[in-house]
Amino acid sequence: MLRIKYPEEIEQKMRAFFETLNEKDRRRYAAIEAIKLGHGGQKYICSVLGCHFQIVMAGINEITNGTDVPEERIRKAGGGRKKIIETEENIDDVFRNNIIVNTQKRKKDPDGTGYGIINNLPETHTFMLENNCLYNNVGGNYKNANSMTDTYVNPLFVDQKNHDYRLISNVQIEQRTAIRAFLRFETQKIRTGIAWFETKWSITKNAVNQFLKDPISILYKM
Repeated sequence: MLRIKYPEEIEQKMRAFFETLNEKDRRRYAAIEAIKLGHGGQKYICSVLGCHFQIVMAGINEITNGTDVPEERIRKAGGGRKKIIETEENIDDVFRNNIIVNTQKRKKDPDGTGYGIINNLPETHTFMLENNCLYNNVGGNYKNANSMTDTYVNPLFVDQKNHDYRLISNVQIEQRTAIRAFLRFETQKIRTGIAWFETKWSITKNAVNQFLKDPISILYKM
């Protein structure tokens, strides 16, 4: 376990410096910082710099074993693929990989509001929308915009009422399902006194029927 961590102010400066480096220098800088900290340093430096674990490992390998990446393969600052706005004609803004849900209309002057995405300048601006998730926006999902790759399902937040907008994982859904089923079995058994397998069959049949009627709603309530 790592016992020493940098103050938050130092971490911010490290991240800012890291962003100014090319790929080779990023690997080596991350590696040096990780080596200085010893056991647990690699994981910590990855979290501070926002880089992948393999970047740190590659840098350590370069430093300790003398291996190197040819200069022509090093991506310079500003290199790499150009932004899609720079390569596609007539695209002014790109919205990608967002979750946009529960948009409400303005209380004052509500007309034309409540949409997930609104292009207020359709005569002069064009949006590109890719792989967004839109759900339950009261005015609709789009106004003066459209997408062929967005999805329209409940994203299943952990606890939206208490503003916990992390997404529920498949493991969490399975855990909630298992706990809920166990509690229902025990409650039904106490109330009716019938055998366990009869309780299981009764509850399972009821749950399947409810799920078939409204699968998204059932998962969200778990």
